[in-house]
Amino acid sequence: MQQEDDLRGLAKVMDFMRAVSIILVVMNVYAIPP
Repeated sequence: MQQEDDLRGLAKVMDFMRAVSIILVVMNVYAIPP
């Protein structure tokens, strides 16, 4: 039971990190001066 909770938390962290990385990439793309 504890392991399932850990896996669910890890999956949530992975989704959060993925969203943050995508936001950073988008910000870098739009931050480049034309």
